Amino acid sequence: MKQKCKSLFCALLCLVLMCATALPVWAATTAPVFGTDVSQHNGKGVDYTAWKNAGKTFTMIRMSYGNDHLDPQFWDNVNAAEAAGVPFGVYHYSYAFNTKEATIEANYVKSVLAQMKGKYKYFVLPVAYDLEDQLILDNSNKKTIIQHAITFCDAIRAAGYTPMVYANLNWFANYLNVQTLHSKGYKLWYANWQPKTTDFSAPVQIGKTGVYADIWQYAEGDMAAGVPDYNVLWDFKALAHVYSGKVIAQPTCTAYGKTKYTCTQCGDSYTVANIKPKGHSYKSQLTKATTAKDGQIYKKCSVCGAVTGKTVIAKASNIKLSKTAYTYNGKVQKPSVTVKNSKGKALKNGTDYKISYPKGMKNVGKYTVKVTLKGNYSGTKSLTYNINPKGTSVSKVKAAKKGFKVTWKKQATQTTGYQVQYSTSSKFKKAKTVTISKNKTTSKSVSKLSAKKKYYVRVRTYKTVKIGGKSVKLYSGWSKAKSVTTKK
Repeated sequence: MKQKCKSLFCALLCLVLMCATALPVWAATTAPVFGTDVSQHNGKGVDYTAWKNAGKTFTMIRMSYGNDHLDPQFWDNVNAAEAAGVPFGVYHYSYAFNTKEATIEANYVKSVLAQMKGKYKYFVLPVAYDLEDQLILDNSNKKTIIQHAITFCDAIRAAGYTPMVYANLNWFANYLNVQTLHSKGYKLWYANWQPKTTDFSAPVQIGKTGVYADIWQYAEGDMAAGVPDYNVLWDFKALAHVYSGKVIAQPTCTAYGKTKYTCTQCGDSYTVANIKPKGHSYKSQLTKATTAKDGQIYKKCSVCGAVTGKTVIAKASNIKLSKTAYTYNGKVQKPSVTVKNSKGKALKNGTDYKISYPKGMKNVGKYTVKVTLKGNYSGTKSLTYNINPKGTSVSKVKAAKKGFKVTWKKQATQTTGYQVQYSTSSKFKKAKTVTISKNKTTSKSVSKLSAKKKYYVRVRTYKTVKIGGKSVKLYSGWSKAKSVTTKK
């Protein structure tokens, strides 16, 4: 039968075979095996171990009755049988008057079977349909009662279990057509009490039908004394598959692993997802933000790579100096630094970044401030600022023949020289520039200009410094311009 999740039972049997010990009596092929059937009417605390020791080595346990009534002792009975190592099947006592009600009963039985799935290794015998209640005969079409059995048994078989029908000779012979049931492969549990019987050497025939019972209930028990009904079967293997399990798919973080069970007797097989998922193994991960790209904090599973809990770290895209140009004053001059992310939030100095200032920062020159991102940020950015030479002012401009002479205030500290710029435009369009390479010079004559032409003149200082191995001039701002008109 296709009773699910019998892997442990199979493993036990295989172990017995490997160890070359004798098989238990109920595993024999033709020898009679004695057992019981129980329900709530047998009371609480059924001692399966005692029965087992007395030779009752299997049992059929009532699961339910009617549309949706669970036997009050069902779970206690199956748990006790399992604990005692007694193979068992289950049965449902029917009150169905038609096939619709038989379907309802089958669906209820399947719902209980689903709760048993994978939990009982000794649940190896069939699921039986108990047809004996007089109300069925009184309220049903006697010619179609067999359809109740077929409806129930086909539903049980479709669910993966071996179906069985329980009835007495009257029912089997007159209402159920035992030959039809047998031809469909349903197992048969025959109630025919012969308490004085002592010969169990061969299966019993159901009346004169030519069909033999798989289980024979040959004597009634004594409910008052707690003694169950007497049953016997002959071919245990014909009723119970013996399954061996093999893992065919390992569990993942979220999906169950699968085990394929194959019957060692007939090759029947089924697959069950019965290995619990491992669950994710998350570890915190950090992709640091840079000046150009957002970062993120997230959790990543070390097994399957699944990611959860993403938090975006906005890139540090706004890094600025408070000032990029200073005028030499003989003192250290350094700008402050502001670092903001792309959302405009100010980052914290010491936590998110650190600042490295160059040496000096007093003399005229170009200085580089290095900002190194840290913590949740990565990367560096270099920012430059100048300390430019101090400027000068024009003292006077004297007109000359087709020229002029400009005089300025000397500015010799942290300078290399001067530049004089002149133009006929007050906005110094198309201006010409003259460079004076000595910082102690304070005047310059310019000639060969147009006569009687008004010119605008201004002066600035410069200093030549080395930047990147090259000589570069840094300039002061221009002085205030003065005008002059050349002579003829």
